[in-house]
Amino acid sequence: MIKLMVGPMRSHVVRLSTLVPLGLLVLAHGGCGRQSTMAWPESVLGRVCSVEVTGSRFEWSFRYPGGDGRFGTNDDLISNRDLHLPRGRTVDLKLTSTDFIYTLTLPELELEEIAVPQLVHTLRIDTDQVGNYRLLSDPMCAVRFSHDKEMGRVRIEETSAFRGWLATLVK
Repeated sequence: MIKLMVGPMRSHVVRLSTLVPLGLLVLAHGGCGRQSTMAWPESVLGRVCSVEVTGSRFEWSFRYPGGDGRFGTNDDLISNRDLHLPRGRTVDLKLTSTDFIYTLTLPELELEEIAVPQLVHTLRIDTDQVGNYRLLSDPMCAVRFSHDKEMGRVRIEETSAFRGWLATLVK
């Protein structure tokens, strides 16, 4: 217990079990009057993080939640063609498309999922090892020669490098 002196000669006893959850609530909302620039859950190791992935015009775009922790708001962080992820996390990639059917394939990581307009498919990735990976176009139309360029890249990096890169996306 903590004894607080409030006003002249008045004391109130506050239990530590009351202060700890209150402090955690303040920190979770960006601190005392400070808005966090990024909402990527850096301190909760067991938490699964999400990134929205959209195929459009034969390239991928990646949306990270902004300071409010929600997708689809003005503070979202968007990267075209480059997906950066911190090492040692579990990430759900929420895939969709605006125009065609695409396949997001990471053969080195043995991962593959389809992106379809107006549908969302989830691909879970465990970012255990640092590396750079190409996201090649895998056309569903079977006309490979017109789609042979890569649609993007995935970089799994140390947390400090990821945070630095993510900060470059802040508007």
